[in-house]
Amino acid sequence: MNRRTVFLTGVFLTAVVLAFTAAVTGLTLLHLLGTVTAIGVFAAACWAHDTHTGTREEGRR
Repeated sequence: MNRRTVFLTGVFLTAVVLAFTAAVTGLTLLHLLGTVTAIGVFAAACWAHDTHTGTREEGRR
């Protein structure tokens, strides 16, 4: 699988899980948006750390 497919699959699965969680727990749209923002910030921080330390995989063969 290429990186684009993996990314789109991850986005789709994340959206499904968050929508299910919101429906079950009764989260409001604002709480859901905050959760998505927190996940995005965490992912960006992980990416930046991996890039800075040189541990990020380039995916080239």
